Amino acid sequence: MDRPDQLRAAREAAVRLLKHRLRGTAEIRHRLTAAGHDPDLVDEVVAALEQAGLLDDQAFATAYVRDGLNLRGRLRRRLADGLRDLGVADEVVERVLDRELPAEREEELARRLATTRADRLRGSTADQARRKLTDYLLRQGAPPALARSLAGELTRDWPQPAR
Repeated sequence: MDRPDQLRAAREAAVRLLKHRLRGTAEIRHRLTAAGHDPDLVDEVVAALEQAGLLDDQAFATAYVRDGLNLRGRLRRRLADGLRDLGVADEVVERVLDRELPAEREEELARRLATTRADRLRGSTADQARRKLTDYLLRQGAPPALARSLAGELTRDWPQPAR
């Protein structure tokens, strides 16, 4: 296959990937390279897609954060780790998270998640519920101090389980 055909094939593969969902630059590079496309051609395709506005790490990170917040109840640390795992630059991650999830909103969301989870733990002892709530909030990406504080607050007057 000659260079123009290889370039067209790489571009078509990238567009197919982008038809399903937004993706980050690093993910497109990785997927195209893993599919056997020449790295120089991949660089060209990525540059063309960025130029055309079809590939934008800022837009990708914003969509990822909004989905994580609204659909999965993810908090800052977990969202940041996920974006970094997908190759999004630290400065983009921080900028998007600062805009989409300020500290007061994160605390509000963590409280809502903890309250909902606490309702499911009503048969547990206060210690069990506190541990489970703390672990849950940490898995969702809450700062450790916030997770412990909310779990303690919600289990302070915890009813003893019936025997």
